[in-house]
This record gives sequence, C-alpha cells and structure tokens, in this order.
Amino acid sequence: MKVNGEIFRDQRNRIGMSQVELSRSSGYSERVIRKAEAGGTLRLETIRDLATAMSVEGHSLPLVKPHETDLKPKKGNEEKAA
Repeated sequence: MKVNGEIFRDQRNRIGMSQVELSRSSGYSERVIRKAEAGGTLRLETIRDLATAMSVEGHSLPLVKPHETDLKPKKGNEEKAA
C-alpha cells in the first residue's frame, strides 16, 4: 500500500521521535522508515507496525493513500439513469 509520507513524517516529528528511534522501536530498518516518509509502498502489516511504534491507531490517521481504483465506483453500484 502507498504510504502518505507527509503525514507519516509529521506524526513522527510531532511525537519527537527520530528515524533511528522509530527504527529501533518498530524493529524495521531506517531504510523502511525513509521509504515510508518518501511515500513509498509498504505492506499493510508494516504500516500498522510502524503506527503502533508511534502509538498511533492505524485507522486514526490517513497514513495510507487510497489507490486510484479504490476511488472509482464498483460495478453495479453506479446510479442508473431514469
């Protein structure tokens, strides 16, 4: 999943954690932290682990960017013209 890097970085800074501290706390490498902050793609489990390490409920912040396809209506859900 694509990480919302700006919000991720802002949250880390807000709680006063360095990338090194988050790396140690989460068990992930600094490279993974940099990738998240750059808006890279990570597994959902990894994003949840990082959010937990920052004491953030995964669902309380938009740490994940929706895929373009997630924004399109599903087949059968389109409104029918009268």
